[in-house]
Amino acid sequence: MPRFTYICINKIIVIIKLNIGNLYLINTIDIVTLF
Repeated sequence: MPRFTYICINKIIVIIKLNIGNLYLINTIDIVTLF
């Protein structure tokens, strides 16, 4: 059970990191298009 929860937590962290990465990319693209 602890291993399963650990895998779930890792998946959630990866999803959050991907979402933050996408937001960061979108923001940098917006900044590039502004200049």
